[in-house]
Amino acid sequence: MQFFTQEPNTVPIYRYWNGKDHYYTKTPGLYSGYVDEGIEFNAFATQQPNTVPIYQYWNGKDHYYSRSSVTPSGYIKEGIEFYAY
Repeated sequence: MQFFTQEPNTVPIYRYWNGKDHYYTKTPGLYSGYVDEGIEFNAFATQQPNTVPIYQYWNGKDHYYSRSSVTPSGYIKEGIEFYAY
């Protein structure tokens, strides 16, 4: 089990696994077909000085995360999941 010190203004980012894809989210819960692997790290839920948005994309099988707002071929943009340095 990992323990993190949560810095001010951050939220836990939870990791889920379905055997092929990791899914990271600031929203804990049950996700169909995914197993909860706990908190992976802490990040910012809102824009803070010197942070960049981390966008989440989905192609029907895999999640992809990037600081680029350009949607990769074959994926749909699901929005900003969190902010990071």
